[in-house]
Amino acid sequence: NKKGEVVVEHYTFKPFEDMLTLRTDKNDIISDRIKLNIFDDSIEEETAGKKSKKYISLDMAFMYTNSLNPYIDSFSNGNNTIDNGSHLEGVLEAICRYFQTTTKNSLSERDNLDIKWDDVKSGLALIVSLNTNLEELYTSQTKHKVSNDELEKIIKDKTMIALSEYFEKNQGKCKELINIVKTNAKARREGEKAKNSVVKESMTNWSSFKMRNYTPCINKGKEYKELYICE
Repeated sequence: NKKGEVVVEHYTFKPFEDMLTLRTDKNDIISDRIKLNIFDDSIEEETAGKKSKKYISLDMAFMYTNSLNPYIDSFSNGNNTIDNGSHLEGVLEAICRYFQTTTKNSLSERDNLDIKWDDVKSGLALIVSLNTNLEELYTSQTKHKVSNDELEKIIKDKTMIALSEYFEKNQGKCKELINIVKTNAKARREGEKAKNSVVKESMTNWSSFKMRNYTPCINKGKEYKELYICE
C-alpha cells in the first residue's frame, strides 16, 4: 500500500455448487441442494486413426425453487459453456427420466396425474461442471458449447445410476422432490383446464363476434335451419 506495507489478501474459492444458492433468492428455495459426481476412465476416443483411453469427471448440483427462471449453468474444463451442450443435456435428460418414472411409480389411482418432463424441469435449478481430456469436445474455438453425442449418452447413463444409488440411501429427500414434481403436475393440469375453458367459451360465445349484417339464428328445433354464407 501507500505506506510501504505488504498486504496479503486471502481468497476463499467456494465450491461450484454454491453458485446455485448465490444466484437464487433464498426465499425461492424449496428443497435441499443435491450434489452428485460421476466418473469414467474407460472411454475410448479415436483420433487420426488411433484409439486412446480418455476419462470424464462430472460434478452436478440441483435443487428446486419457486422461480419462473431458475438458475441453470454449465462448465467444461474451467470454461463457462454459456451455450451449454451435451454435458448439461445428458444430466438434464437423466433427471427428467428418473423423476418422471419415480413419480409415476409413487402415484395412487386417485392421483390421476400424467407426469411430463416439464413437470420435472419446472423450478429446477441446475449446474454441472465437466472435466475431461476428450479432444472432440467443443463446437468452436470459443468453447461456449460442448457437442459430443457419445459423451452425452455416457453422462445420461451414469447420471441415472448415480441418482438411483443416491436416493436409495436418501429416500426422505426423494419423497420431498417427488412431491414437488406432483405439485408441478397438478398446477399444469389446472392451468390447462383453465385455458381450455376460456378457449371453449370464446368459441361458443357468439356475442363476442360482431359481424355486420349478421343475426345469428336463435330459434331451436329440427324444423329450423341456419345457412351462413361467407364471400
